[in-house]
Amino acid sequence: MDNKLFYLNIICLLSKKMDKISVFCPEKWTIFINLSYLNIFMDKYDFVKLMEQKKAERIKIGKKYRHRDIYFEISEMIKNKKKMFIFYGLRGIGKSISINQSLTQRSMFIDGTVLSYYDLDLIEVVNEYLSLKKTNILFIDEVSDIKSWDKALKILYDNFKLKVVCTGSSAIGIRTKNSKILRLAVFKEVPPLTFREFLRLKYKQKFDVCSKELFLSSPEDAYVKAKAILMNLPDLVAEFREYLRYGFPLAFERPIEEVADSVVAKIILDDFPEISGFNIDVSLTARKIVNTLSLSKPDRISLSKFTDVAECSKTTASNILNAFTVASLLIPVLSERSSVAKLRKEPKYLFSSSAIRYGLAKHLTTYENLGALREDTVVSAFKYAGFNVEYLSGEKKPDYRITYKNKSNIIEVGGPSKTPEQLDKGFLLVDSNKLDYSKGIVTLPLYLVGFLI
Repeated sequence: MDNKLFYLNIICLLSKKMDKISVFCPEKWTIFINLSYLNIFMDKYDFVKLMEQKKAERIKIGKKYRHRDIYFEISEMIKNKKKMFIFYGLRGIGKSISINQSLTQRSMFIDGTVLSYYDLDLIEVVNEYLSLKKTNILFIDEVSDIKSWDKALKILYDNFKLKVVCTGSSAIGIRTKNSKILRLAVFKEVPPLTFREFLRLKYKQKFDVCSKELFLSSPEDAYVKAKAILMNLPDLVAEFREYLRYGFPLAFERPIEEVADSVVAKIILDDFPEISGFNIDVSLTARKIVNTLSLSKPDRISLSKFTDVAECSKTTASNILNAFTVASLLIPVLSERSSVAKLRKEPKYLFSSSAIRYGLAKHLTTYENLGALREDTVVSAFKYAGFNVEYLSGEKKPDYRITYKNKSNIIEVGGPSKTPEQLDKGFLLVDSNKLDYSKGIVTLPLYLVGFLI
């Protein structure tokens, strides 16, 4: 290839448009063949054929795994009168696998990442798909990778008689959109793996118990209800401690430290660019901050500490923590004060999955911060069960106040030897099988929070 032809190939690579170079080069078919070899060009018909091949592959992959709860939700929602559903949440928690398990030979399937790579239009591809296949169900994986995905979904909603089910790993990309589609579609944040799911997926143990009403009861009533629940449960302390460290879908097949590193790297590299002003320097700072957080006790870290360790401003540290929150990696817990006082009090940041904290920390130290892992799990379980969680500040104060539909309780979280001295009344959740009631305080096994949802 001569130099002229070489540079024209480069121009075409940058533009991804054949018609932009055809006037420059009489050997355009030669260039077209070269670029096809590099997988730069694909028309909508060939894309649909590719997606049908990918769908068959994904159906096979989906059969290798047991179903997360999200799969059953997708199945129910397809029967719903609503037309469009968007599932988002922390990377690596099984959204794509659940889509794979929901696919059938009749349904349409589009991989948003591949569509974006080939710079194809979603509406044009759907029209092409429908000209070749009779169906009323469309699955889109990684919808947030598609350019102007919200506008495209609005067109699908208004003009197509389709049931559309989407997933998106970029929770930042989905949550920060301000569009009409946000009011039309049903949005569902997929929680990290629950203890109930962990038992079913890892040990094939299924327990049809629910502890939500338990934590809405008075301590005295909760004691009675807990006795009935525990009658139907075996000793689960060992399994719960394993869950604290390894309760993440990808960790069933890969080392947890590798999984945690991959999840955080994908958030920083793929999701942070959605936020204006986030650059390479901010990405490096973000890694320092999340590593520091993984090693810290929830009540021993402040914004000033982050700024010292990461050598950044408070504004930068705050923006990074907010980004990790929107990406579903972290859960901020506010102080139980008046609304004005809350603004002055810094939030506590917990990991939505204790296994991610454990994996990140394992890279850095041999010390196990079990107290932090327990608090991560408790806060995450209550948050995804719909409770509002606030921390109680001050010396010798209990850990949290949980509130659901105007019903509140105080909870303290601890290890097997934890005593209720910080409680006047409320729930003491201990990492053991202990069940007790005395003077307005009920002591319960900590793993019962794993059955909230």
